[in-house]
Amino acid sequence: MQHRIQLARLWATEKSSRTHASGTAQHGRRGGKRRALNRVLLSHELTLVFLLVITVTAAGIWGYLWQRASRESARLNELTYTLQQTRSDLYRQIKDVTQARLAED
Repeated sequence: MQHRIQLARLWATEKSSRTHASGTAQHGRRGGKRRALNRVLLSHELTLVFLLVITVTAAGIWGYLWQRASRESARLNELTYTLQQTRSDLYRQIKDVTQARLAED
């Protein structure tokens, strides 16, 4: 009987040590998976930050170019207005000269 009790205790300790060892191995594998997932998560976060920086930079460049184009458009509109005023003044002067010439004859 004593022999059976000793065998049962030995078997129980071996079983608990195997369970503990396999649990440790599973935690080790889980830890490796967790580290791999953390690396993937970190790479995704860094990629997101990189894309955000690129987007903000592109928006800044677009805003700058839009402002330059807007300024150029305003300058061209002012130039067109001045040209139309000059043409109108020239036409009026030619008309006045032509009428004065006809009045002399």
